[in-house]
Amino acid sequence: LFIIMVLSILLDALLLGLVWQRLSRADIRGKSILFSDKAIIRRIDGIPYFIFQVCEMRHHTLVEGHVRCYCVRRFPNQDSQLRDDGYIHAHLQQQAMRLQIPDDELGGFLFMGLPSLVVHRIDAWSPL
Repeated sequence: LFIIMVLSILLDALLLGLVWQRLSRADIRGKSILFSDKAIIRRIDGIPYFIFQVCEMRHHTLVEGHVRCYCVRRFPNQDSQLRDDGYIHAHLQQQAMRLQIPDDELGGFLFMGLPSLVVHRIDAWSPL
């Protein structure tokens, strides 16, 4: 009877581990989110906006998708010179981009079941 109980606990732990491992794989989930191939800069009422589209391709959509955008810039050093291998030393700087849609102040939640636009307003505070 003791051996049966121990085997039952081990089998339960094995099955629970397999189910947990299957549900918690982020790499496969990350491959099911598609971004548009091209982004656009569009003027609406004279104000430029940076716009791209995102969509989830799975039948079971994400409940709460969060969207954040960053602008990565490369700044050359003061003593930047072309090296022998053809590269220039430069510093990388990242800046967060404020989003109009989905609204950053509300957490940037996005329903991924339908294709959705992500919109950034280009103004004096924009890194673009």
